[in-house]
Amino acid sequence: MKSLENMSDEELKNRYLALWDAIHVADCFGSRDLIEMEAIAQELEKRGYEVTEVCKPRIRKVRKA
Repeated sequence: MKSLENMSDEELKNRYLALWDAIHVADCFGSRDLIEMEAIAQELEKRGYEVTEVCKPRIRKVRKA
């Protein structure tokens, strides 16, 4: 695997999302996955991205029925 510094923004975003899915949805991960996800978030932040996570669904009414 490439080092994080050599990965494109798209590659980093896709990898982060795949790890997030494995950790929070599939519940199939190891401690290295958590460490890698944090490292990717830090690299994305260096590149000007903001990484936020929503833990619960948000339901809001946007117009009157």
